[in-house]
Amino acid sequence: MKTLLALKDSRNMNTQNRPKRWSLSFVILAAVTVLVMSALAAEPPYPYPSRDTHTTAGLNALYFPSFSSYSATRERGISIYDRLNLVSATLAQNQGIDMQKVQKIRGKRQRGEPLTPEDIAYMRRFQAERKKRYEAYKKEHPPRDTTGLVPLNERGKETYKEQEGGLYPRGTNAPPEGHLKAGLEMARKIVPLDKEGNLSKDGKIVFLSIGMSNTTQEFQVFKKVAEADPALNPQVVIVDGAQGGQTAKVTANAEARFWQVIDQRLEEANVTPKQVQAAWIKQANGGPTRPFPEEVKFLKECLVTNLHILADRFPNLRIAYISSRIYAGYTQVGGSPEPHAYESGFAVKWLIADQIAGNPELNYVLRKEM
Repeated sequence: MKTLLALKDSRNMNTQNRPKRWSLSFVILAAVTVLVMSALAAEPPYPYPSRDTHTTAGLNALYFPSFSSYSATRERGISIYDRLNLVSATLAQNQGIDMQKVQKIRGKRQRGEPLTPEDIAYMRRFQAERKKRYEAYKKEHPPRDTTGLVPLNERGKETYKEQEGGLYPRGTNAPPEGHLKAGLEMARKIVPLDKEGNLSKDGKIVFLSIGMSNTTQEFQVFKKVAEADPALNPQVVIVDGAQGGQTAKVTANAEARFWQVIDQRLEEANVTPKQVQAAWIKQANGGPTRPFPEEVKFLKECLVTNLHILADRFPNLRIAYISSRIYAGYTQVGGSPEPHAYESGFAVKWLIADQIAGNPELNYVLRKEM
């Protein structure tokens, strides 16, 4: 249920192939505020659950680290993909490493082609420089248990750099009544669909993850726990679309390989994009350097673009849960260090606030084509 708006795209982003004229046909929520989707429960009356339909603590919140888990969750290191992406970019800039050459050599090795003595020597140089970078970062940024920052959901109206806390506007942790109502209405529309997106008693309901290495690591655990739960609707198919190193600015390109991999994973699960009806999105950008709120604003713009791509690719998407990055005081390489990891929560908060305020780009109310 996509809708067109005659809007001029005034954003100043360096993202490619962005769908510029879409509004959204789904509701976005902070992942810690869980709408228990009717689709996920198998209890009668089908497809609606007998359990409460709104909670601020539960299975989804537990396995989707968001603002509430910020002070308790420790990251003991980012994935090797994130490390390579960050360090490779730094080496290319500061050490004269030709990353295109490195990638070509890696490609040869992956294809089983023999490496020349020059190839081997170049890769050894690259690895030595990368190791130096690792050691320098560890020395400058020793692990720490806490930054002393108060989680957004514990701040209320207390401000951080003149910005109020809370998951939602006015320092609250609960969505406004109208937004909650809209979310519940969308959730009730989640029903089994066939591969063409038509209602079917034998259809499927796909719950998809979108994001980077943190996302896939956490979602794999959630997937295992959820699929072992006897209360899970057997028609729900949980697909992990998140991939290491695929940060928000990467996935903001509609032509990125990230989206092709998602298509492959859906196919492997014997489902189609038209059966995707709920998504969990957890994103960040690597190597942030600009002061607050510049990096936060950029991340928010990337997230908007990601949502537009989701609306374009998954026409029956109803609910999108969004989380911010987990605590980064144990990051071994500065992919998204503190306080940037903490501050990224504001990107999610502001994004949802924009939808609540009726921002046309994020509007989930159906509109006629103009």
